[in-house]
Amino acid sequence: MPDTLIDSLLRDLEKHQRRTEAALGYLLKPAKPCIGQTPKEVVWTKNKAKLYRYQGQGERRFKTPIFMLYALINKPYILD
Repeated sequence: MPDTLIDSLLRDLEKHQRRTEAALGYLLKPAKPCIGQTPKEVVWTKNKAKLYRYQGQGERRFKTPIFMLYALINKPYILD
């Protein structure tokens, strides 16, 4: 049985409504998390690479700092 014009228009309207809701969900998603709040100093640089020493609160408990290497394809606030 062939579709009527009204059925076709209703399907198109539902499709566009789903797309609009998806676009609004994308536009209204929460902002990126606040990162980089801890004070730091650059200890070493080479080209675009930088090594930071983060200043914690209170005394330093250990002489040797921890070296944290981030994944190359993730965002910089995600650790592997």
